[in-house]
Amino acid sequence: MKMTALMILQSDFPPDLRVEKEARSLQEGFSVVLLSSNRSNSDSLYHCHRGIKVFRLHHFKKSNAWKRFLIQPFPLNPLWILKSLALIRRFRPRVMHVHDLPLAYLGLVARLLYPVKTVLDLHENYPEALKIWGRKGRFSFLFRNHHLARIYETASIKRFDKIIVVDENHRSEIQGRIPGTVPKIHVVSNAVEHQEYSNMRLQARILQKYRGRFVVCYVGKFSVERGLDTAIQSIPILKKRIPDIHLLLVGDGPNAEDLRSLVIQQDVMRHVEFTGWVDFEQTPSYIQASRVCVVPQPSNKLIDNGIPHKLFQYMSLGRPVVVSDSAAISRVVRETKCG
Repeated sequence: MKMTALMILQSDFPPDLRVEKEARSLQEGFSVVLLSSNRSNSDSLYHCHRGIKVFRLHHFKKSNAWKRFLIQPFPLNPLWILKSLALIRRFRPRVMHVHDLPLAYLGLVARLLYPVKTVLDLHENYPEALKIWGRKGRFSFLFRNHHLARIYETASIKRFDKIIVVDENHRSEIQGRIPGTVPKIHVVSNAVEHQEYSNMRLQARILQKYRGRFVVCYVGKFSVERGLDTAIQSIPILKKRIPDIHLLLVGDGPNAEDLRSLVIQQDVMRHVEFTGWVDFEQTPSYIQASRVCVVPQPSNKLIDNGIPHKLFQYMSLGRPVVVSDSAAISRVVRETKCG
């Protein structure tokens, strides 16, 4: 009988590429149970996704602001604690794998009560992300305070059995700041499963729609740290040399409306298209329809410590990439000569 690995994720699942790939790798030796948020307010509190047993937080029949607050991953949130401890008692996991900093306290609580090994998977440099996102909301001085987040991160790293980061730059940054953590930190990159991704079925209607156009494509989340404003601001310059240039923004996110306003301000409505969120299986078709793909997120202490999936997705389909000078991303491009 396989041992159990319990994963904890602050967002809904699916979709999350990194989490799914790690869970599927763990399935070689473990039965994987995953506790996710329930921001979509689904009344289905359990489902099985590709062999992963997924449990969601409580469903609220009326989704008002107070109830949305209750499912947030703030420290010592009783809903998260009670649900995670219930799953530990039920499945007796050998390993508890916590994704990202906000829910790290669940691993610390579990270690006090149960003989479980703990892994903290830092998807990004979270305190630096808080700096960029800024403080919004009534309790932001607590929950979006990058100074407190850094203290919390340091304490968590020292107490977990293993730490996972996305890139070597992030490992080096942590080792330079917190001496003595070298044996604990492992790099698990956001690389794509090339054989599976490159062989996904292409959709003829998407390829036909953009045939003959000079398409520059971005796939992923829209948020302030992604640098999409730079991509849009480049179009008035580029269209003078490439009249049929078409910036294709595939995805959605919190600053989508700001980006749409910028398109109008730059008077490039004919040259920029927002697809909205699409199924993951459609993304290869949009990439294949493109001449060039972009990762415009700028160099800073957040971006320099990670590499997004989209870079490897572009490369997997043989598309040249244009990237910023952010440390980790530009290193890959220079080493592989892919853009």
